[in-house]
Amino acid sequence: MVEIPEGDRKKRDPFRSDLLHQGFGPLYKGVYISPWDYSKRIIELAKDYGIQNHVTLVKGIIFHNEITPKMAVEIWQLNEIKQMYTEKWNYFKEQFMPDVEQKLKGNPDPLDIFVYFLQLGEIISELSLRDPMLPKELLPEDWIGDKIISELWAYNTRLTNLIPASSYYYQFTN
Repeated sequence: MVEIPEGDRKKRDPFRSDLLHQGFGPLYKGVYISPWDYSKRIIELAKDYGIQNHVTLVKGIIFHNEITPKMAVEIWQLNEIKQMYTEKWNYFKEQFMPDVEQKLKGNPDPLDIFVYFLQLGEIISELSLRDPMLPKELLPEDWIGDKIISELWAYNTRLTNLIPASSYYYQFTN
């Protein structure tokens, strides 16, 4: 729970942004929730901003008006995240993977494979930073995030395995 005075707006807005990046969702004005325990990180953030006296952490169980998948879509803006997954997946299937597969037909330089490894890692990181990684019971039935992340990681592992252990770039893949 957060109630930061208007005079500390320069601290309040970035702190709220950091809460969202940590995977919290706004339940009510000044009340952010997460199914995961990030208390140590939030205390550190509050101290970094000098607002620890305006932040209260509570751990508990919701007894009335429990969070449903429909509510989670709104709280964590899951439709926007789903759209991001769809766009990244389409890029991966239509452009990235065909480019890689074409390159792999020859005798690819380990540097080329490493660059693809890094590019795919960037896509995975971008999705992972935006997705609050909610438990299944809070996700809508048509959630695609888990499947897409799993497929991207599998392909990234494939790229890793194509870089010879003797290559200079191999050390950066683990």
